[in-house]
Amino acid sequence: MVIRLIKILLLRLIFMRTQTLILCIVTAIMTEVNAQDTAFMPMIFVEGGSFIMGSDNDESHGDEKPLHNVKLSSFYIGKYEVTVAQYRRYCTETHITMPESPEKGWNDNDPIANIDWNDANKFALWMSERTGRTYRLPTEAQWEYAARGGQCSQGRIYAGSDSLDLVSWFNKNSDEQVHPIGQKWPNELGIYDMSGNVWEWARDWYSINYYSQSPDTDPENQTRSKYRVLRGGSWDCSPQFCRSVDRYIINPEFRDFRCGFRLVYQ
Repeated sequence: MVIRLIKILLLRLIFMRTQTLILCIVTAIMTEVNAQDTAFMPMIFVEGGSFIMGSDNDESHGDEKPLHNVKLSSFYIGKYEVTVAQYRRYCTETHITMPESPEKGWNDNDPIANIDWNDANKFALWMSERTGRTYRLPTEAQWEYAARGGQCSQGRIYAGSDSLDLVSWFNKNSDEQVHPIGQKWPNELGIYDMSGNVWEWARDWYSINYYSQSPDTDPENQTRSKYRVLRGGSWDCSPQFCRSVDRYIINPEFRDFRCGFRLVYQ
């Protein structure tokens, strides 16, 4: 009798998780359709809510602690990293020069790289002016919440899976180069490449102790420091740096063929 009851409870749990996953997939599809007035840059709706930010396991770096509860308002985030084609159009319309290309040259469907924090913000301003929406770089909290799947999160280590090879281009499978967007599996919200391919700039200034003092609601570290934050890892990173919770710090004027970005709006 007890075994039968346990089986019934397990079947109900599996059914409920399956229902939740299906609902999240349908929501991601529908909200992308609703955002197609920005067809130039497909966006995914991320329903606001609360989550536990950070990590305290054996792989955690000190700046990923302590675990803390964060509540976020709803927002939209780029389905993909900003591409070479999108950035080239921006350069053409604003009469600025494309960044130096990698040895293989630019591929329109690759994520743009060799971009510093200020370059990314200028692109966001251009997007705001052309659409009437306020585009920005994601805050660290927005980025991590979206990478982990928002309210649809299945608790994965990387953005969409516990198997990095399924969702990411990283040092074991990238052939030491960037790859076109959207070739790996998306995460629970239908967002691609949040682990690996290129590092992504976040809006916040960096502080090693920020998690111990950040606000509970819509946090953003606006206190100026020497560094900004990169998230997600890149094509030359080991798995540890591709975790959804990893924080990487760098001078905001740093440019590299591993550094790109994606945008959000609310």
